[in-house]
Amino acid sequence: KPADFTARATFARNLFEAGGIAAVTNEGFSSADEAAKAFKGSGATIACICSSDEIYAAQAETVAKPSKTAGARSVWASDGSQWSLPYSREEVDRIAALFGAGARRFVGVEATEEQARSVGKDVRYLHFATHGLLDARAPLDSALVLAQPAPGGSGENGLLQAWEVRDRLRLDADLVTLS
Repeated sequence: KPADFTARATFARNLFEAGGIAAVTNEGFSSADEAAKAFKGSGATIACICSSDEIYAAQAETVAKPSKTAGARSVWASDGSQWSLPYSREEVDRIAALFGAGARRFVGVEATEEQARSVGKDVRYLHFATHGLLDARAPLDSALVLAQPAPGGSGENGLLQAWEVRDRLRLDADLVTLS
C-alpha cells in the first residue's frame, strides 16, 4: 500500500534528481518478480527499493536479487543502507574530541537540515561527513545529503542545497569541510 513507501520513495526521487539522475516512479508492486519485470522494461540502470522498516526486514533481499538479474547495475534501499558511510560517525567523534566540550555533533537522524541551519554565524569550523550531490546543470541545486525527515514533518527533503547554504546559513566560518 502507498503508505508503506511514499515518504521514502519521495525522498529517494528527490535525492536522485538533485544529483541529475532521472527517477522512474511507480505505485508499488505485489511481488519481487513484478518489480523486476517493471525494472527491466523501464530502461533504468539503478533500482531503489522503498518501503517501511518492517517490509525491508522481511523482503528487501528477496526484491533486490531479481532486480540485479533484470539488469540493475546497483540496487539501493532508501532506508539508508546503501547511502551510509560506515566510518563517518567515528570520523566525527575524533574531530569533535579535538575541539573538546565546545564541539557540537549531529549524527544519524540528528543530522537534519534544521540542525545545519542552527549552527549560527559564529561557528569557526564546520565539518560535514556525508554524501554530496553535484548538479552540473544547476550548481546551486547541488546538495549535502542529510537525515531523511520524518513523514509529515517540517517539509524538508533531507538535502541541504547550495542555494540554502548561501541564502539561509550565511556562514562566516574560517573552515568548512566535506568528507
